[in-house]
Amino acid sequence: MSPEQYFRNGWTEYLIHIPEGTEHPIEILVLRGHILIERQMARLIEMVLPNPTALELEHMRFSAKVKLAQALVGQEALPWLWESLKIANKLRNSLAHKRARGQVVQRALGPALDVTRTSNARYTT
Repeated sequence: MSPEQYFRNGWTEYLIHIPEGTEHPIEILVLRGHILIERQMARLIEMVLPNPTALELEHMRFSAKVKLAQALVGQEALPWLWESLKIANKLRNSLAHKRARGQVVQRALGPALDVTRTSNARYTT
């Protein structure tokens, strides 16, 4: 499965859990999105590696999963994705540790969402 096909499947799952056209607090979007992203990265790693259980993915930090997925897929595949994942992780950590709320999160998330929306427009049609 190509990275693009894999991403399309992940986007479909995201829309199931966070449907378009409904209002959600930004905190919910960040937290649910983070969980879904982490799940997709674990699936990708499990799909590519011959013995993924040796890594104990459930104990691996999100940032380590991002680096591993990037190493497996390559920087050239979905190059915009890796920086967006790092931003999403920083936002999730800020929310989880009550360092960011409301407009602070929206301001921080705005640039990442703009890049992601522009890069992913082809997946939503």
